[in-house]
Amino acid sequence: MSSLRQFCLIVAVTFSGWLKAQSPVHHWRFGMEGGVPDLRGALPATVVGDVEPENKPAAIRVSGIPNYLHLTEKGESLELPTNAITVEAWGTLERHTKYSNFIGYLQDNGKFEKGWLLGGHEKRFQFAIGTDRMTYLRSKTEPELGQWYHVVGTYDGSEMRLYVNGELEAASTTRKGPVQYADSWFRIAGYKDDNELYAFHGRLHEIAIFEQALTSSQIRDRYQNTKSVFPARRLKPEEFIALGPYLQFETPTSATVRWQSFDAQASTLQYRLAGERWQTRTFANSVTNHSVVLEDLPFRTKFNYRIVGRRGKQEGRSESISVNTTFNFTTPALPRDALPFPGQVSEAERILRLSKITNGYALVVDCGEGGLAVELARRSNLIVVGVSEDAAAIQRGRQGLLKAGLYGQRITLRHAPDGKVPFPDYCFNLVVSNGEGKRHVRPAGGVLIGGDKRWERPSLDGAGSWTHMYGDAGQSANSHDELLGGKTGENIEVQWFGLPGPDAMIDRLARNQGPLSSHGRLFTQGDERLIVQDSYNGRILWSLEIPGMRRTNVKVDTSNSCLDEKACYLAIRDKCWKLDAATGRLLGTYPIVAPGRDWGFIASDRHLILGSAVRTGSSFSDFHGPEKWYDKPLGDGTAKVCSDNLFAIDKDSETRLWTYSRGRILNATISLGDGLVYFLESRHPKAIGYDGGRLGMPELYEDLHLVALNQESGSVVWEKPVNYGKQPTVLYLCHAKETIVVQSSQPDDKTYNLFTYGAGDGTELWSHKYPWRRSDHGHHVQHPVIAGDRLIAQPEFFELRTGKKLGDTPSRRKCSTMTGAANLLHYRDLNDEVWDLNTGEVSEWKGLRSSCWLGIISADGLILSSESGGGCSCSFPIQLSIAYRTKNDY
Repeated sequence: MSSLRQFCLIVAVTFSGWLKAQSPVHHWRFGMEGGVPDLRGALPATVVGDVEPENKPAAIRVSGIPNYLHLTEKGESLELPTNAITVEAWGTLERHTKYSNFIGYLQDNGKFEKGWLLGGHEKRFQFAIGTDRMTYLRSKTEPELGQWYHVVGTYDGSEMRLYVNGELEAASTTRKGPVQYADSWFRIAGYKDDNELYAFHGRLHEIAIFEQALTSSQIRDRYQNTKSVFPARRLKPEEFIALGPYLQFETPTSATVRWQSFDAQASTLQYRLAGERWQTRTFANSVTNHSVVLEDLPFRTKFNYRIVGRRGKQEGRSESISVNTTFNFTTPALPRDALPFPGQVSEAERILRLSKITNGYALVVDCGEGGLAVELARRSNLIVVGVSEDAAAIQRGRQGLLKAGLYGQRITLRHAPDGKVPFPDYCFNLVVSNGEGKRHVRPAGGVLIGGDKRWERPSLDGAGSWTHMYGDAGQSANSHDELLGGKTGENIEVQWFGLPGPDAMIDRLARNQGPLSSHGRLFTQGDERLIVQDSYNGRILWSLEIPGMRRTNVKVDTSNSCLDEKACYLAIRDKCWKLDAATGRLLGTYPIVAPGRDWGFIASDRHLILGSAVRTGSSFSDFHGPEKWYDKPLGDGTAKVCSDNLFAIDKDSETRLWTYSRGRILNATISLGDGLVYFLESRHPKAIGYDGGRLGMPELYEDLHLVALNQESGSVVWEKPVNYGKQPTVLYLCHAKETIVVQSSQPDDKTYNLFTYGAGDGTELWSHKYPWRRSDHGHHVQHPVIAGDRLIAQPEFFELRTGKKLGDTPSRRKCSTMTGAANLLHYRDLNDEVWDLNTGEVSEWKGLRSSCWLGIISADGLILSSESGGGCSCSFPIQLSIAYRTKNDY
């Protein structure tokens, strides 16, 4: 062979090998019209759910478990590279989750680990390869949410490598030999194997798979050649949005989106209905408080919106926020001209003016054919029920209202033989009656109008409230409601049942914030939404859709909300929002001030708001996947969320009165009572120096102090070193009756450890150690309940001040923590149950199951259970919200 011919052959073979190394076996580019073909192979991607196309650059945005791109189902034949592989992606992340998967074909089930994946893990990128076992590489780079990255994983049969933006960030030689596969699901923008399912939240421009391990220089070249497609760094939402955005439905077809910006600017919002293109709404006025109304929104339809803004010369865009109009609970207006009753107009206006009641349920006694009921409804937001002994008049009224299209949703008429009104006591906000009607008037502000007389029912004597996650600011897990007791089916009866249902909520296992209730209003946190109802009749008064509100795993943290008589205080990111309890209107905010900090603990006491500062991102918010049940005695879910400081703010003047800062404060232990604020604080140098907000280190408990501060001044009243054992699963502190109770749950010997102190000076009273019932289903993380002079700490209960054992708590198998009233406890077992503390009797509501943490509370003479059992795999749950009342004369 001639030297020239030999040289040409060598060049051809080399060039052919170079081309092959640069050519993927599968290649998907997103954002193109007409689906997502495989540009190099035979695996087109099929869109499942709601996937948003974008441009500049061409991309798709995917968010949530129902939405992903399907490649193959389990059981379908598939050939993927084995001896060597490169997986390449251009994408963004919009949330940090455990498996935010760009693409993967994996089974990771205990010791059965095969396949591969590329994507995100918490606050890093990751690449995994499985031969006989799995190895996960994690990046050094912590991706900024919303920013574009080039992420590549390679494996050549002996070494794994992970690259970010052309640079090598991790490598391992642990895996050897060919990639081993097991039958699984092949997906883009999602993760699924035999026992796990995870959502993707982000955008993708393209993904490619090669059957060779590309070299470092090849990967760097591919990054450099493509990076110009992507925009320069865009502002993150928190860099130009000072508050929000949040949405409130105004009418059955409209909603208002509100937010605040750092810089004054035009209000620009983009939105799109499912399957349609983005539309832009811009209002040119330069403001920092923004409000945009969206109209013509169909019911039971999903739509998305996002905020566009700037700060200085840089521009930014929020993540796309999904809204479902199924959760629009507003009341439709009655047409002004349909079937008018001119003779009743002035009377309706007089009643509304005199009563000052415009929302809720109204009862009109002796309603005739319903004329007054119609005009009351037409001029308010009331749902009106008319009753009469005259059956013929009721029938004529129904027929007339049906013909006019007015009957049903806003107005109903009922026959009441012998004047017996067929509704529970206390269930109407407004009663119009010239006779007896008081028993139907709702406590805490309900009004009876009889002629020119106005009577308003006050709060019930002996009624309690549930203003903080564990009942009160002392975290006693008790409403102290004296009106409740007895047995289900005997003297405990249903007051109302209905909405909200499970679709509005998050999974029952995430140990999230429970409901609150005070002054006749029930506040329920769903999936990034707040729903407020009338406690006595279930009427939904208002709701807000608030991205970023969710807080989970509160057993190692603290709640994000509390109430006083007029407001709901809600901690979101770096601010505490003050919302009008009656309307949901934003009354003001209290900023955290310190950079890099979020609002942690929150409590209300008289004129004060107590708060704490945690490192940004410290609180838990995810609930997808079995590990997000937060039920294990050890592991990441037991790391304690800790604050850097504690402070007090005057509600009205918004003045910060004091700040206390010394060690790391354990959020789950902050409690108020007797004019003091109590907490546990670690002063160990390693804990103080740790740069994260979730502390799982043993040193957290090695230099622990119990501290009491004066609420008004922040000065130390007393403090003492304490030792509650090493690394407890949970560590709680609660206060009532001039007593502090600390409970430590120890996984090493599976015991609870109780310690009690005099609240005034920290004098030790008594302590007790006793075993858990179980190490799962919440039995090892139970929160104590203080009921009068009794301390209930499952599985035992005691005299609060002496420690004398009074008995064992009722045997139960399921998950929730116990909560209670003065003489009765409520909780979940196989069914929801109550335990009468005076008689010792336990009774249940069959087929009803609330949250696996805290779903049943009591307040205002009621037992209240907001729906929180959604996602439960147990049989026969009836998923609804419900309230009960003890039958008595009060």
